[in-house]
Amino acid sequence: MTTGDPRQSGTMALQGLHPPAQDYGRRVSTNAMSCVVRVQAGSVAVLLTGDIPADREAALAAREPVLQAQLLMAPHHGSRSSSSPALLAAVAPSMAFAQSGYRNRYGHPDPGVVDRYAARSLALARTDHGGALHWRMADDGTVQHTAARATAVRYWHNRPFAGQERPPTDTLGEDGSDEAPREPLSGMP
Repeated sequence: MTTGDPRQSGTMALQGLHPPAQDYGRRVSTNAMSCVVRVQAGSVAVLLTGDIPADREAALAAREPVLQAQLLMAPHHGSRSSSSPALLAAVAPSMAFAQSGYRNRYGHPDPGVVDRYAARSLALARTDHGGALHWRMADDGTVQHTAARATAVRYWHNRPFAGQERPPTDTLGEDGSDEAPREPLSGMP
């Protein structure tokens, strides 16, 4: 799919928005070349942003006349340099989601980015908390999602505390993890 090249798949319309054709001849980072696609499913629009950095978010917001979408994938997994005010204003989502691994080494999504979404009263679904997210878009425009860790609970899943970004500090281990401190094995220091 190239930028500006619309595709139709059943009742879904896909529109490539980024990268622009002229970027293919330039030396730019792999993240800056991330594919951004707007998906229209009935009356619901979703913006899939890839790993675009903030400067590309601003360029996209300035270049594209129609970015509005009810659902926004947080750019670059919700990294500190993503989810710029310009992009959030242009998209004006009612909900967002961040794809990031549980306890990922980068700390994605960044707490400042989570705060940016909260300041706009946007619900932020997170794969690091809920696992795989499943979305349903109804004909009336409503969007519902379920999280795999909520629907397929196993006793070995270490689920975050309900309604909290991190567990209360009194439940954190000495290293800041959410695992209880372990006693050393006998005979081991």
